[in-house]
Amino acid sequence: MSVIERSQSFVKELNELNVNSFKKYFEIQREAVEQYVGANRARFTALREMKGIEDLVTAQREYYAAVQKNVADSVKKQADLVRENFTTGGKLVRELFNRDSATQA
Repeated sequence: MSVIERSQSFVKELNELNVNSFKKYFEIQREAVEQYVGANRARFTALREMKGIEDLVTAQREYYAAVQKNVADSVKKQADLVRENFTTGGKLVRELFNRDSATQA
């Protein structure tokens, strides 16, 4: 395989990694927004049915617990995505240079 073909293959694989990464990133963001909207709906439903201060406090606690869980899950998924992309990108670069050194030997 020539240098040009190896370079084209590397760029193609790296581009596929980037495209898939953005798809996964926006999927994570979509899920986070859906969960946030769901938490808001549950909160406003609870507020409409509120009969006293205890109901208000309970609704607020449940809302903030849901939002906190949503943020924590989203950050964890994004960190996993970054870790996966870093590993895959490093593998692609190592393969590119290993192919170069193997053809020169």
